[in-house]
Amino acid sequence: MPVSESMLTQMRGVAIAGAGLCTAIVLLLVQTGASSMPLLVALCAAALGIPAWLIAWQYVQPYIVMGARSYAHFSLRVAGFLGLIGMLLLFVALASLVWQLSKFVALVFIVGCAIAAIFARLHIRSVLSR
Repeated sequence: MPVSESMLTQMRGVAIAGAGLCTAIVLLLVQTGASSMPLLVALCAAALGIPAWLIAWQYVQPYIVMGARSYAHFSLRVAGFLGLIGMLLLFVALASLVWQLSKFVALVFIVGCAIAAIFARLHIRSVLSR
């Protein structure tokens, strides 16, 4: 898939949003306290998610600044890996927060996320094969 400024800008936006969501979770848990194991897991995952998302942001930022002449250096695998790490950490943080309230709802959330991930993967493969 060829890289474009639009794609890089969208990746940057996702990374900044992911860092923001992780920061919100950390701030919530700092104020309320991580008084149980699920909340401690959520706090740790969100705390690790912040730098993971910031690294993902900083990976794409130079390509946006330098423009098309830098695109040959861009690695979709590296960008995808960084995004995946951020998504997994955010997923763990959110699932742990929900787990604190209801184990059943957390399982529903996990299954729903798995279904969404499978659908997204199949859809992306379908679009790219055209």
